[in-house]
Parts: sequence; structure tokens; C-alpha cells
Amino acid sequence: MRIFEEFGKGNKCPICKTGKKGKAILIPMVGTGDSPEKKFQNYEAMVFHLDCISLWYDKKMGILYQKILEE
Repeated sequence: MRIFEEFGKGNKCPICKTGKKGKAILIPMVGTGDSPEKKFQNYEAMVFHLDCISLWYDKKMGILYQKILEE
């Protein structure tokens, strides 16, 4: 995962709905890959504030997921 030091101007985080300053990450969007036959595809992505990401791991189920909490 690549972390960017600045949140891109003109963008809004899908979680907090703001463009406030802070570290950011790009997360690929499902179904936007350029070629399913390629091992490494190019995807369209959305920018998120790193502080808005709340990842959790369920060891029993073996899944990683994002909790989105309403403020």
C-alpha cells in the first residue's frame, strides 16, 4: 500500500466526505481492471484519508474488512 503525504486537491474522501489535509491512500475499484489475463492490472482508484481507514482482521473467518462508523 502506497501512502501519499498530501491529500489530492479537488478530491473528497468517500468516508468523511471532505478534502481536508492529511495523508492519503489510493484504493482500487472493483471491476475496473484493464485486462483480467494480466497478472498485474491497472485499476481506477479512489483517494481516501489514511486516518479514515479503520481496518479489522477476523482471524476466525480469515477476512480483512473496513468498519465505517457514522459520526
